[in-house]
Order: sequence, then structure tokens, then C-alpha cells
Amino acid sequence: MDNVKKPVHLIINPISGYSDQKRRLEIFRKTVFEHGIDLVEHTTTGPGNAGEYALRHAGESIAMVAWGGDGTAKEVANALVGSDTPLMVTHGGTENLLAKVLKMPRDPQMLARLLIDPQLIKFDLGICNGSSFHTVLGVGFDAEVVRLVHENRDGHITHLNYAWPLLKTFINYKFPMLKISADGEDVFYGWGIAFVGNTHRYSMNLRICRDAVCDDGLLDLVVFQCNSKHSLLRHAFWTSMRKHIGRRSVIHQRVKNVHIESDQPQLCELDGDIGPKLPLDISLAEQKINMIVPPWKI
Repeated sequence: MDNVKKPVHLIINPISGYSDQKRRLEIFRKTVFEHGIDLVEHTTTGPGNAGEYALRHAGESIAMVAWGGDGTAKEVANALVGSDTPLMVTHGGTENLLAKVLKMPRDPQMLARLLIDPQLIKFDLGICNGSSFHTVLGVGFDAEVVRLVHENRDGHITHLNYAWPLLKTFINYKFPMLKISADGEDVFYGWGIAFVGNTHRYSMNLRICRDAVCDDGLLDLVVFQCNSKHSLLRHAFWTSMRKHIGRRSVIHQRVKNVHIESDQPQLCELDGDIGPKLPLDISLAEQKINMIVPPWKI
């Protein structure tokens, strides 16, 4: 990159992550400057601002760096769809699912060095009723947890913010009847919880879509047959052991298109944010995103 005139644009979410983010960010800046890379910084001012900035400056940037959580990364990634400008995601938030999937280093010096000779993959993008997702879409129990978390959000979210919504949902949740078809064929009708994954990681290191690959041109559909707290706990146990795929009460398919509907009003969650209401039409976007990854990911 030494001879390239375009700078790297660093987009910073000031309310993401933990208390050491300021120190890590300063080390990242210093390392970037030491390698002679021009850096232009932007601090976001609220929801949507990261995407607006990325869209406005994509053509002026040799790369975009999203320094924040999965929400920040998602905004920037959406803005770069159809652009040649690559995105580098960081461990700048609470969960950092995308950074974990891509095996991005936590060390800010190692992270900065990836910009010197960037290695790229073509990252898939899922589309649900016109809204995008990059990691996992969930219908059912987890969507209700996400709804409660966002209803009570006041600034930065930590894992503790999920404790009460998780318990409340577990106590009160009524499992819906779901009707699901994939690639034009009916695959499930009954009480359950459904996930469509572009990546294998989920919150708290659960591998619900255990075998999903982010650049293979397919989505992973995982459906848990579930109508009680007991069956939910059983599924949670086997999923935590990463041995749920292949069990009789779990459906797993690699697909390109999914349709999900329910007998009662239901929301979905997309990458940890509140998504559209059912019914859902889910597919892969035609265009992909250039993602910077470490050499060991290639």
C-alpha cells in the first residue's frame, strides 16, 4: 500500500467495547502510521452514521476499518456491497462475532499489519425481506430475547444485559408453529426454533449453524423441534457440546433460499438486531463483500 494515494478510513464507534479500547486503538493508530499508511478517522454519532460515512467515502478509500461491534461492522459492510473497497472488522465491540469468524487478531499491532498487504475473501451476504445479515438469523426464542434487550438498551451493551431478558423469555415464552420450506421444498411444520446461518458462530460461542462457511455461496438452515422448556434445555445442552447436528429432533440443510411463516405474530433477529416480522423470504445476495482476513484464514 505504500505507493497508494488513497488512505485507509477508520470508522470508530465510541460506545462499543470494553474499557481497554482506547489503549488498543492508540496502538493501532501508531502501528499504521509507522508503516506509512495514511489514516482518516471518523467517530460515529449514532445508529446509521457508520454506514452513511462508509457509503460516502468508499471511493476515496483503499480500505475501511470498522472499529466497533457487529452492528458497526454490519453498517459498513452494507455500504460496501458492490464496491471494490475492502472491509476490515475488529474486536471493537462486546461479542465481535464477525471478527471471530474471520479469525481476526485481537492484538492491534498485528491487526494494523494486515493493511500492508491485505488478503481478501469474497464474503457472502444474506438477505431477509430486503434486510441484510452477515452472521445468523434467528426465529423464535432468541428473537424475543433480542427484542427485550433492545427495548431496555441504554448505551453500551454487555453480556449482563442479556441475563434478565434471557430468564424472562425462558419463563414466559410460548413456542410458535413454524412452516418452513427450503429451495422450493417443504422441510418442517411444527413447534420449533429456526436459524439461518452464513457463519458458524453465534452469541456466547454457540455453534448453532456449526458447519456454515461464510464464502461458500450457501446458507445453513438449522431447525430445532421444540415445544417445551425441557426440550429447549436439551437442545441447548447438545448445541453447547456442538453435537446437535445429526440428532433426530434437529433439521440441518445447506440451502440457497428459505421461506418461514408462523401461526402467530413473530419477529426475527438479524445479527443480534431486531429484524422483520414473519413471513420471511431469505436468500443470498448476488453481490459479495471484499473482506480483509489474516493469512491463516485463507
